[in-house]
Amino acid sequence: RNPNSSQWSGDTSNLRRNKNHVHCLLEFGKSLCAIHNHVKMENDAGEFVDLYCPRKCSASNRIIHAKDHASIQLVIADIDPATGQALETSKMYAICGPIRRMGESDDCLNRLTKNDGIIPKNF
Repeated sequence: RNPNSSQWSGDTSNLRRNKNHVHCLLEFGKSLCAIHNHVKMENDAGEFVDLYCPRKCSASNRIIHAKDHASIQLVIADIDPATGQALETSKMYAICGPIRRMGESDDCLNRLTKNDGIIPKNF
């Protein structure tokens, strides 16, 4: 979606709109947020702040809240096999704090990367 465009592309059944005209769409475990360029977010002190867009855990599909300081986000870049350089495409994984506290983050990352074809199926 182009943030300057007034039209959403794709399915908008999950679209929610609040009084600040901020659109957030949670789709496939990623949060896609677009802010109209005329909207300014302010805190109670009148300072301009960034909008918090929630993420979803790639392993459990839970929403990762703002105070979950144990959560991690990994971005794995695609590599060109001929040159060995990173391409512009990548795959992002977010793991929430409860999954990490249970010690399941390594198994979850193995499962997710196998499903995406990053590591071989017989790993």
